[in-house]
Amino acid sequence: MNTVQRIAKNFLSLLLSRVIGYIFGFLFVVYVARYLGAQRFGILSFAIAFTSLFGILNDFGLQQYMTRQIARNKLLIHKFLGNIAIVKLVLVVVNSLIMLLIVASFGYSCYAIQVIYIMVVTIALKAFIIMAYAIFQAYEKMHYIAVGQFLESTLKFFGALFVVSKRLDLVFLALILFASIFVVFCVSFSLIFIKFSNAEIQLDIDFIKKTLRQALPFGLSGLFITVYYYIDTLMLSYMIPHSEKIIGWYNAAYRLILILIAFPSLYVTAIFPVMARMFKESASSLQFILERSMKYILFLSLPISFGVAVCADVIIKIVFGGDYLPSAVVLRILSWSFLFASVGAIFGYLLNAIDRQSTLTRIVGIGMVLNLLLNLLLIPYYSYLGASIATNVTRLCVILIEGYILVRIGFTLPRSLLFTVLKIFGASLAMSSFLWFFKSLHPIILAVLASLVYLFFVLLLRIVDEDDLLIVKRIIALRPEGVPRA
Repeated sequence: MNTVQRIAKNFLSLLLSRVIGYIFGFLFVVYVARYLGAQRFGILSFAIAFTSLFGILNDFGLQQYMTRQIARNKLLIHKFLGNIAIVKLVLVVVNSLIMLLIVASFGYSCYAIQVIYIMVVTIALKAFIIMAYAIFQAYEKMHYIAVGQFLESTLKFFGALFVVSKRLDLVFLALILFASIFVVFCVSFSLIFIKFSNAEIQLDIDFIKKTLRQALPFGLSGLFITVYYYIDTLMLSYMIPHSEKIIGWYNAAYRLILILIAFPSLYVTAIFPVMARMFKESASSLQFILERSMKYILFLSLPISFGVAVCADVIIKIVFGGDYLPSAVVLRILSWSFLFASVGAIFGYLLNAIDRQSTLTRIVGIGMVLNLLLNLLLIPYYSYLGASIATNVTRLCVILIEGYILVRIGFTLPRSLLFTVLKIFGASLAMSSFLWFFKSLHPIILAVLASLVYLFFVLLLRIVDEDDLLIVKRIIALRPEGVPRA
């Protein structure tokens, strides 16, 4: 199986599970948000944001470092599996105790505390699932990750249906989230021991020290990213009195954007091991992967951002109902965050693949500080709209810095790609104009017609070129190893 086919297989495996999984995930958010109402949904959103923010310390860069090292040398799996499991256990116990102490010291209601406690245990289990996923990714067995993600989203959805049908409260919903993660934990490690390694744990202190030292830049980068993913929710909680409803409105729109962001993340997850290998084997192939990746990501993200921005009010009304109408403005603003995050995913993973994780850490650290400052300045005056603007400005600044660094390193985007991006922008603009004038149509009919308008302009402007067709042929038919050159 050639490189293009492996990327395609891994991407399609993840895509299939994520399409199904995110349908269930989307329905989960819709059912839960409608059932709980803005106030209780705000409590759940805060619990998830709080535990996710601290939960990044349970991994602290070990996932990406493991993936990169095992992808380059499969014999390292036994050493990583045993030693990192011990490290993870220590991190999880210490970090969970810290979270519990923080929750106990603040004046949260007993109801909110119960939900947060359950989410603390849930996020602890998830830390070990992430370790399993790192091994699957290193072996380019993305279909195992797909199984876990599909199981999690499916169990969450049907569990939510049970909670809604029985009219149970938020605590039971939190228990459903824990149960879904527990099942995925059991399945993931069963696959690890059956398919990859059943080696006994052999403690190697020197190896652990070296691993933690090497993983630190990944960990700091992940921490910074998580901060500016979730800090806005926490800051809204502390800076706005009686903010449960506001957090609910903000997170309703934000959750939709996170669902969209997951799709470009599938692609970069699939190509990361390949980029790491190509960095050692073929600089020209790595440059080609960057060029094609930018084109494909923009091909999808630009029209989606335009479409969501134009139809935000319609989307919120259909998905969440009248209680969440203030979320429409947030969704309109954050639609561009999806575009920036999509491009940033490529740049960030490329920097990690070429051993520039320390550079990425500094860039993301700058983004985190900028995000904190912008939230401090904007939230007191503009509330959740200020948080939305802060998110967009931060993501844009981060990708501009990443792009500048990559150019300095030697990666370039040819003029032909810039012309292609302008064509994609034109096709997206034409599609969004159609959406604006015919927004009163039935949503399904409108979506289908808008897609056809976009595809018409894609063909008219000849956005698809010979290299794209060659890649499709290599996906379908067996070809020699390698990727095409422009």
